[in-house]
Amino acid sequence: MRSYKEIEQDARPGRAFSNSTDWEIWSYNVCLGCGNADRRCVNDDGVDQGDGCPLILVSLGDMTPAEWVGPHGRYRCAAKTTVAQAKRAAREVAKAEEKSALEAEHYSMFDQGEVQP
Repeated sequence: MRSYKEIEQDARPGRAFSNSTDWEIWSYNVCLGCGNADRRCVNDDGVDQGDGCPLILVSLGDMTPAEWVGPHGRYRCAAKTTVAQAKRAAREVAKAEEKSALEAEHYSMFDQGEVQP
């Protein structure tokens, strides 16, 4: 996820939603995944601690983030990360770290001159 400053710099001027009801419906469907915990966006997880999705924070300043694509009020969030996507990314990082550690362990057995690319 990009930083608040980066998102603000690329945002389009103008309110993203015409009223609070539009926002509430959209956030329930997109951010909260219609109440399905597996479809919710993990970028909103820090909202209770004062953190959270910088896209929402930018939209509160009468700007429309570039990640919200589509016609006015019917946006699709291109930056949405679901729980399943976050778990998959964590598994891929863990797998890459494990592979790197294994390679480092085995390549240390050879002198640098002996290893052929």
